[in-house]
Amino acid sequence: MALHNFRSLAGVPVTGGVIADNALYRSAAPFSVIEDLAGASRRTGITGVVDLRDQTERDATPAFDTAHVEVASVPVFGGALEQLEWETLDELYSIMARNHGRELAAAVRATAGLSSKGGVLIHCTAGKDRTGMVVALILGALGAPDSAILDEYLLTSGLLGQNYLDDLLRLSGASEIPGDAAHRATHVSADMIRAGWDVVTLAGGPARYLEQHGLDSGTLQLLRRNLVRPV
Repeated sequence: MALHNFRSLAGVPVTGGVIADNALYRSAAPFSVIEDLAGASRRTGITGVVDLRDQTERDATPAFDTAHVEVASVPVFGGALEQLEWETLDELYSIMARNHGRELAAAVRATAGLSSKGGVLIHCTAGKDRTGMVVALILGALGAPDSAILDEYLLTSGLLGQNYLDDLLRLSGASEIPGDAAHRATHVSADMIRAGWDVVTLAGGPARYLEQHGLDSGTLQLLRRNLVRPV
């Protein structure tokens, strides 16, 4: 599929099995019209998309064809991304986990609901920060070890590069992306995800964190039933 940072979560170990084939995917946003989405959806099994971006971000990019996939919009920052005050990406992850737990839980809930119909794709703009936290929470709630969550998260470092920045530049209409902004747009590190994960750990772990922010146990059971292949 013509998406930056696109990958399947199949094979990630969780309690009692692994993430099943064609069940869960992550990526960046669509930066160009995806004309072959119907065929790609059939090949990948994707029937649902969880979009974690604010509406202003969504308005700036092509939309998925809802004739082929069901799209759930769950803005992790509640429409306030442009008003957030943060200096480092580590700080952004901490703010996300501390202040936007209900939105993160809502994204997990949307994933569970769509997973009953087929494969689910989760994305934000780069598919690394908001997507990284939501995917980490899903994997953690299903019992994935922290090492597996981190390994999966760090795969982004090899999947976001100059081609992504070129598309981002074209989309923004700017003449260039300053070095610091380019670094933020593509960079991931263990320290970044840990800054958010420390908040989750203090809450008692991912399942408990999600429950504290409104996710019921039945939704976690639904995720397990639809996403996990026993081994």
